Amino acid sequence: GFIELSNQFKYLGIDDIYCLSVNDVFVMKEWLSNHDKNNLINGIADGNADFVKIMGLNADYSENYMGIRSKRFALIAYSNNIVKLFVEKKSQFLFSSANYVLSQL
Repeated sequence: GFIELSNQFKYLGIDDIYCLSVNDVFVMKEWLSNHDKNNLINGIADGNADFVKIMGLNADYSENYMGIRSKRFALIAYSNNIVKLFVEKKSQFLFSSANYVLSQL
């Protein structure tokens, strides 16, 4: 959704869109390379889940052999400060969607 709506985000003054994942840089590059217009978003590899742990956004999926992962979330930042943070409940996809984030700008 963020790729498809990237022009609308830009129109509202959003300079960059990032996708963070608890994966290594190689997985992120491969994932992005499989998307058309992948140059419209930037990938961030949080391989050790350091960022999500600091933010309290980590989730333990060890019971499913996946280890520490990230909760689904979206945030809006301005000058390196988080302005809005949208965190989903487990198995939910409402508040971190591109449409919802766009509606909050």
